[in-house]
Amino acid sequence: MTATLTFHPLGNADCTRIDFADGKKMLVDYADMRNDDDPYDKRIELPEELRADLRAADRDDYDVVCFTHLDDDHCCGAGDFFWFDHAAKYQGAGRIEIKELWVPAAAILEDGCQDSARIIRQEARHRLRQGYGIRVFSRPKKLREWLEKQGLSLESRAHLITDAGQYVPGFSKFGTERAEFFIHSPFGWRQNETEVVDRNQDSVVFQATFLEGGRETYALFMSDIHADSIDQIVLTTKRHGREDRLLWDIFKVPHHCSYTAIGWIKGEDETEPTAHVEWLCETQGRERHIMVSTSKPMPIKGSAEDDDVQPPHRQAGNYYKSVARNADGQFKVTMETPSVSRPKQVKIEITDRGAQLLTISAAAGAAAIVSTRRGRADRMTALHEWWTGFGQTLPDAVAADIGRARDAAAFIASGAIPGVALVEARQTAGGSHVALQLDIEVERPQDLACDIRAIEPVAVIFDAGGHAPSVLALRADFPDTMHQNAIPSGFPRSLCIDDRPWAEAQLTFTIPDFIRRIQLWLARAAKGELHDPAQPLEPLFFGSALKILVPTAALADQEDPAELIGFAHPDNPNIVVTRLVGKDARADVHPNGFVVVPLRAAPQQTGRLRQSPATLAALAAELAECGVDLGAEIARRVIAWAGLQKDDLRRLSSRLAIIAASPVEGTDGKTADDLRAFVTEATAGEVGAALGVIERNVSDVGSGSGYVRLIGMKDIKSVPVVDIAPAEVHLDFNRDLGAAISGQEAPDTRAAVMIGAGSLGSQVAINLAREGRFRWTLVDNDALLPHNLARHALFSSDVGVPKAIAVARRMHGLLDESIGHLACNVLAPSDQLKEALADKLRAAEIIIDASASVAVSRYVADLPAASGRRLSVFFNPAGTAVVLLSEGTNRDVTLRDLESQYHRIFQIEPALADHLRPRDGGLRYSGSCRAVTNRISASQAALLSAIAARGMTTALKDDGAAIRIWSVSDESEVRLYFRPAAEVTRVTLGDWTVTYDTLVQAELVALRERNLPHETGGVLLGISDTSRHSIHIVRALPQPGDSQGSVTRFERGVSGLREAVAAAAEASLHQVRYVGEWHSHPVGSSTTPSTIDLSQLSWLTEELEDEGIPALMAIAGDHGSITLLLGGRQRAPDGVRKECA
Repeated sequence: MTATLTFHPLGNADCTRIDFADGKKMLVDYADMRNDDDPYDKRIELPEELRADLRAADRDDYDVVCFTHLDDDHCCGAGDFFWFDHAAKYQGAGRIEIKELWVPAAAILEDGCQDSARIIRQEARHRLRQGYGIRVFSRPKKLREWLEKQGLSLESRAHLITDAGQYVPGFSKFGTERAEFFIHSPFGWRQNETEVVDRNQDSVVFQATFLEGGRETYALFMSDIHADSIDQIVLTTKRHGREDRLLWDIFKVPHHCSYTAIGWIKGEDETEPTAHVEWLCETQGRERHIMVSTSKPMPIKGSAEDDDVQPPHRQAGNYYKSVARNADGQFKVTMETPSVSRPKQVKIEITDRGAQLLTISAAAGAAAIVSTRRGRADRMTALHEWWTGFGQTLPDAVAADIGRARDAAAFIASGAIPGVALVEARQTAGGSHVALQLDIEVERPQDLACDIRAIEPVAVIFDAGGHAPSVLALRADFPDTMHQNAIPSGFPRSLCIDDRPWAEAQLTFTIPDFIRRIQLWLARAAKGELHDPAQPLEPLFFGSALKILVPTAALADQEDPAELIGFAHPDNPNIVVTRLVGKDARADVHPNGFVVVPLRAAPQQTGRLRQSPATLAALAAELAECGVDLGAEIARRVIAWAGLQKDDLRRLSSRLAIIAASPVEGTDGKTADDLRAFVTEATAGEVGAALGVIERNVSDVGSGSGYVRLIGMKDIKSVPVVDIAPAEVHLDFNRDLGAAISGQEAPDTRAAVMIGAGSLGSQVAINLAREGRFRWTLVDNDALLPHNLARHALFSSDVGVPKAIAVARRMHGLLDESIGHLACNVLAPSDQLKEALADKLRAAEIIIDASASVAVSRYVADLPAASGRRLSVFFNPAGTAVVLLSEGTNRDVTLRDLESQYHRIFQIEPALADHLRPRDGGLRYSGSCRAVTNRISASQAALLSAIAARGMTTALKDDGAAIRIWSVSDESEVRLYFRPAAEVTRVTLGDWTVTYDTLVQAELVALRERNLPHETGGVLLGISDTSRHSIHIVRALPQPGDSQGSVTRFERGVSGLREAVAAAAEASLHQVRYVGEWHSHPVGSSTTPSTIDLSQLSWLTEELEDEGIPALMAIAGDHGSITLLLGGRQRAPDGVRKECA
C-alpha cells in the first residue's frame, strides 16, 4: 500500500485527504461549501464522499484532522460532521471522531469566532486543557498567558506544542506510515537580538515527506498566505540552512490561486513573482511536479470572473502554468478536473517513482482548449515531418467524409473525454483517410521509464474501408518502446494500443474506450509497464499474412551450423516450413523452396528493427544499425553455394528467407530475441549476381541455370533494391515455450515415470508435456486396440503399437526430446527389461501410477529402492469422478495408507455412496470373457484427465500427502472432495503389520465416550493384503442395537451387522471387509487384554482360520490409547500348532 493525496473539488474551499502507507488517514481542512438547493452547484458532496471512504476502510474516525486556520472556507460544516468531546450536542451516531486535532495558535487564542470556527476553537481549548489529542502550532511562549489563565503551566503542555522549524511528533518516514511533517508556519520573525514578532499566526504551512521504495516525495501545503509571508518563510529557512525543507513535488497552491501569494501586482496576463516566491516555485519544485489549485475554474480573459477581486486570478494561474511547463510538470485546478461540468477529486499517488497523478484533467471547452493547446504544442513539441504532408486540413472536423472520424471529432470537441483536445483534422484527396490530431494528457510518474511528455500529440487515422483506426505518435523524437507496430520508412511511430483482432474489437468499439486505450498505453509507457515482467518480452509487431516456422536450434550460435531450408506448405502457401539439413544429408527439392539465412546482432547490440522495410536495401540499412552487414552475410553464403551440383542449383534457384534476431531488453533487465523474417521475390542466385559476387553459368559445362563464382572480385556491390515481404517468425514448440504459455517461470525438468498409458495416462502425460513438465518414461505392456480410440489420446495410425511406445512418439513430436518407454508389465517385466525398469524407477523423482490397478498401486507404494514421490490417479468405474492419491515429500504416509483413507471417505460421505458403482454395465469389445470396457465418453475422459493433470501439479507443489476426488455431475458441475492425509501408526505383530490412522483412533475414542461409563464395542472394517501380510483399518462400526454393555462387561450384538458389513464391502468393490473386533475398557482401566479378551481372541482366530487371515482385536482406553492383538495359527518345525498373540 502506498500513500495517496486526494484534493476535493469544493470551489474556493479546502479539504485534502491523506491516506498513508499503513492505512492511517488524515484530513487537512474540512469545508463543505456546497449549496444543495442550487442544481447547478458542481461542488462535491463532501460529507457523503468522506463517509463512503471511511466505510470502505471499515472506520469511523481520522487519525489526524488539521485545520490550517479557521476561515469559513477551511472549516465550514465541521460542526455538523465531526464528533467533538467538549459538548454532548456534538456527539452521536454518524459523527466522525478525531484522534488528534492539529490547529494553529489562533484556534486557541482568537475571540469572536462564529459557527464551525467557534466549535473547533472550543474543542481545541478543551483538549489542550485536558492534555490529550491536540497538536498546536505556535511558539510555546505565545500560549503561556492563556495556559496560566486556565491554571496550567506551559511546561505541562509543552509536549503538545510544535514550533516552526520542527518535525511533528508521532510521524516518521521510517515508521509504518512512511511520512513526516516539517512545520514552516506559524513562525516568529526575529526583528533584532531581543525582539521576535509573530507572523502569520493564524495559518499552518508544512512540508510532508513521503518515503516509498527508497525515494522521497515532498508535498508543500501552503494554506492561505500572502507573498510577504512566503518571503519570510524562505528567508528563515535559508538562514537555518534548511533549503531541503522547501523542496516539493506536490505544491498546494496558496490562497485558491490568488495573485497576492505571488507578488504585489496582479499584472495583465501573468503575475510577476517576488524573488523569494520565484526561488520557491522555480528552483525548489522538482522535475515533473504537480501543482494543485483548490479553487473555482480559471477565469477566461475579459470575462466577468476575470474582473473579480476574489481568487482565482487568471494571471496567477498563468504564472503557475509557466512554472509547471518549464519543469515538464502539471498544473491542476480542482473545479476543472476532469472537466468543469463534472469536477471530481484530484488524486495523487506516492510511488517509488515519485508523485503520480491518477485523475486526468479534461478539456473544459472545445474552442478554448483548441486554441490554448495548439499554441502550447507548437511551442513545446516538434511534430514529425510526415504529418505536414498528410492530406489537407479540414476547416471543420465534423465535415469529414468518414463517419467514424466525424463522430470521434464531435465527441472529443464536446469536451466529454478527460485529458484530450482536438487540435486539427486532415483528409486525403478523395476522402479515403481522415486523421485527427489530438493532444493527450498523460498520467505519469515523476521518474520516467522513458521519455513520455505530459502532453503527447498523436494522430488517429480512420479509413473508408472500416478497418481498425491507427494511432501514430506525432512527436518527432518519440521513443522506441515495447508494443509498437512496424512502420514503413519515414512514418511516425505506431502504437499498438489493442492486441485484439479488429473483427473482435469493433464489436465493442466506442470513441471513449478507444481514446482511453491510448491514454493507458502512454501512461504505461511512462511507467515502464507496457511489458508485464511475468511474461516474455513483446517484440515489435509486424502485421503479415506470411508465416515462417523455424526450429529453435537453427538460431543458436554455432561455429558450423547445419543448413536451414524451407518450403511453402502444400496446404497453405502462406506458411513456410523450415528444417535443418545435416552436412551429409541431401535436401529434397521443393518447387517453392527457400534457403534460410539466420542472422544475429552482436551481443552488445540492443537495437531492433524499428520499421518494416519494403526492399532488401532498406532492410540492410535497418540491420546496419543493429550491427549486421546484410550484404556481406548474403555474399558469403551465395559464394559458398555457387556451383553446378544438384544442391548448388537447388540453393541458388530458391528464394531467400532472411531471419534477423535482435536482442531486446525489457525494463526488468530481462532480454529476449526480437525475431523478424523477410522473404525476397528474387532467387538467391539473382541477389548474388546483383551483389556482383557470382554470375549465371554461360559455359557449355553444366546447367545453364547454375551460377559460378567470379574470379578476382574485390568488393561487393551495394545491396540491391529487391522487393521483400515481411513474415512472422514462429519458433517450433518446445518445453520452454510450453512452460511459458502455461504460466510457469521455468520448465519442470524432474524425472517422472508413469505406469499406465491408457485413456487417463496418455492424456495426462501429453497434457503435462505440453506444459513443459517432467522428463518422461512411460511403462505399459498393452497395445492400442481399436476400442481404445473412443477415449485415448492416440489415433488410428497407432493401433497395434504398444501404448507406451506410441504415446512416447507423440510426446517426442511435441517436445523434440527423447521420451523413455518400456513396453512391459511392471509387475512381471521380462528379463530384458527388468534392469532397465529398475534403473528408471530408482532415478525417478516422481512415480505416477495411472494403471487403474490396485496391485500396481500397492507395488508402487512398496518399491524398496526408489526414492521418488509417488502418486496414483484413476477414474471411478462410472467415469463420474477422478481420484488422485498423492504421497508427501517425506513419504510418512504411503499410497497404501492413502488407499485405506480414500475408502473411508466414501464409506462416511453420503454424496459418494455410489462412488465405486459401475453405471449401465460394461461394453464387450471382443469374444474374451475379460474383454469388457466401461462406458465413459471421450469428452468425459478428456475433462477428468485435464482435471487430474492440473491436480497433480497442485499436489506436487504441496509437501503434504492428500486425497483429492473430483466428482462431475451430469450438468458438468465439478465438486472437489479434498482430505489431507491423516497421520498413521504402524504396529508389527509377528510377521503382519497393522496400520491405523488418527481418524480411526478418533472414531474409537468418540464411540467409547458416547457409551461411558459402560463398555462398548463393534467390528473393524479394513483392507487386508495376504501377499504382503498387512491390514489397514478403515473404520470402526458402532455397537449393534442388540448389544449388552455394563461398567465391567460388553457383549456385542448382531442386529443389522451383516447388512452393514455387506454394504461396506459392496461400496468398495469388496476391497473393504470385516477384519476384526474392537471393544472399550472402562475409565481408569488399562488396555491390557483381560482373560476374557484373550478367550474372545482365541474364538475369533478359529472363526477366521478358514479365510486365511489372522484375527484382529483392538482395545480402546483412556486418553486415546489403543492396544492391538493379532491371533493366528502357524506351523512350527515340529508340526505342533502354536497360538500367536
